[in-house]
Amino acid sequence: MTWLNKFAMKYVLTPEKLADRELSDARLALFQAERQLLEAEMRVDYHRNVLDFLATISADGVENFAEKQRPKMLSSSEHKPRITPDCGRIKKFDTTALYKSEAYRNQLLSPSLMKFDTNTSK
Repeated sequence: MTWLNKFAMKYVLTPEKLADRELSDARLALFQAERQLLEAEMRVDYHRNVLDFLATISADGVENFAEKQRPKMLSSSEHKPRITPDCGRIKKFDTTALYKSEAYRNQLLSPSLMKFDTNTSK
């Protein structure tokens, strides 16, 4: 019968356990409220930007607004020449010659690269 009492005491709802549950629920509610507040602030900023954009368009016109938004183009005399590498001078590595070489095959078969036990009977 004592084991039944211990089992029941383990799962009985005490004020401390109830407070722990309520504390975690309150933290979750606070987190959700803060997230909703940030989302609301983002929506307010978005609508403010839309209003500013539409007010500028209605006052100045689309062309003037577009001119302000375009980056200043450099004149042709201000362009710097683009330096590109000379790809013709780059030598390509011939891997087929490497794979066919005796030294490469010996290196692959070296005991230091072997993963299996070399103490097998011959």
